[in-house]
Amino acid sequence: MRFNIFCLIIILLGCNYGILARAAVSNTVKTEQTELSVLIRYNYLSPAVYKRFEQEYNVKIKLVYYNSDDDRNLLLLESDGRGVDIVCVDSTTATAYIASGWITPLTRFQLKNTQHIDGRWLTQHNLLEKFAVPYFWKVLGIAFHNERLKEPIRHWDNIINPTPSLYSKILMPPTAHETVAITLLSLGYSANSTSINALQKAELTLTKQRPFVLWTSDIRFPATGAINENLWVSAVYNGEAYALMRSGMPIDFTIPAEGSVMILDYLAVAEESEQKQLAAKFIDFLNEPHNAAENAHYVAYSSPNAAAKTLLPESMQRSPWLYPSLQVMNKLELLLPLPSTATKKISQIYFHLQ
Repeated sequence: MRFNIFCLIIILLGCNYGILARAAVSNTVKTEQTELSVLIRYNYLSPAVYKRFEQEYNVKIKLVYYNSDDDRNLLLLESDGRGVDIVCVDSTTATAYIASGWITPLTRFQLKNTQHIDGRWLTQHNLLEKFAVPYFWKVLGIAFHNERLKEPIRHWDNIINPTPSLYSKILMPPTAHETVAITLLSLGYSANSTSINALQKAELTLTKQRPFVLWTSDIRFPATGAINENLWVSAVYNGEAYALMRSGMPIDFTIPAEGSVMILDYLAVAEESEQKQLAAKFIDFLNEPHNAAENAHYVAYSSPNAAAKTLLPESMQRSPWLYPSLQVMNKLELLLPLPSTATKKISQIYFHLQ
């Protein structure tokens, strides 16, 4: 009898030890789960897509949001590029990130899914080919309330030199570079012009336009009932306009016939990341065609992934807002980094308009 009781005690202790051991292992796994931080705009990555990556690689994706390019630049400047693993950068700032040593060359990683990206997007910016992978491209155009305007808006001059009916009903782009770029286009210059004469004319034109513009920070077209009443026209990117139209808002969108500006967003691995290989795997995962298509459908911007585009709904593939004709594409200018003197002048112009 004593022997049986002794055996029972040993068995129970053994069971408890096994349970405790498994619990300890489980806690260890949870504690040691890798975290991958991604610096990106809000709603610029499909939760369903990144959660699949989390499950497949037993990793936690931490999204660090920024509201504007200036916010992102300031965050990286203050941290000297530390604290994140992946950075979403654009064609206007990426060269500065390379010069600052904030992003690492991708040549050390095997990225098999870049083969699905249309070659023209890979070569849009020669310096970036070795440092970043195209993520989305976007075109600046004009969204307008088609139930309030008697005539559709088709040209930049329609909002740069507006009619009296648009007094205090126009929203310009949220950055100095974009605002001055479309003004230069309306005046017949290149969007990337650094001519002092051209910039002075742009400044004079924007000063005259000032009373027609709502300068409320971060208002997007038309987000609330109040904005529906006051905001009739906005310079926005094509994906933003498409998402608003898809939500049921009564808007139209045009890419002006005289041309417009285009920005290409990239994903890059941070130089200070301690998870470079995993970060590169995530970027490659996002470029697998089905993942890229699902992400593009969620984000509602134009995908550089040719294979993914064929998997999108027909309504998106054929949308002239998201995928303009070759004739329109030929009139687009990629917004480029500017010399410091031009950047300073553009910042001064924008500051005096606020």
